[in-house]
Amino acid sequence: MAAIDNPNIHIHVNTKGFAGGFTGSALRGMSTGSKATEQEMAWLAKSVVSGKRSWKSITLCDANGDVLPLE
Repeated sequence: MAAIDNPNIHIHVNTKGFAGGFTGSALRGMSTGSKATEQEMAWLAKSVVSGKRSWKSITLCDANGDVLPLE
């Protein structure tokens, strides 16, 4: 959790297998019974919303390694 809240650590996320993309995974991660990866995406989103890190400190990539725009 410390890395998620540390804005000096750039986080790279491979979204392969994310149904609904990053947003869908983050939303599911905020509910009971979510998977660990979904919870981690929710933690990232909450860290941005709370001002602990910016969206620019996160890179989303698809299965081929191509950078995706933030949703």
